[in-house]
Amino acid sequence: MVGTRALLDKSRAFGNLGECYEQLGDFEESVKCHEQYLVIAQNTGSLVDQDKAYRGLGNAHRSVPLAGSSGNISFLFGHPI
Repeated sequence: MVGTRALLDKSRAFGNLGECYEQLGDFEESVKCHEQYLVIAQNTGSLVDQDKAYRGLGNAHRSVPLAGSSGNISFLFGHPI
C-alpha cells in the first residue's frame, strides 16, 4: 500500500496549500487545492481525509468576501456575477 500512502501524502499537501492560499486571501486557489485533496481522498477511500477536505472547502468558501465587497467570487458560480 505504498502507492496509497504516497497519494494520501500528496492529497494532504494539497490541503495544506489550500490553507495557505486561504490565509493569503487567494480563495480561488484555496478552493482548487481543497478540491484536489477531496478527489484523491475519495479515490483512496480515506474517510478521514474526505472529512478534512470537505471542511477545508467549507472554510475556504466561508472566507470568500460577500457581495458588495471588492472580492471576485464569480469562480464559485462558474460565470460572471
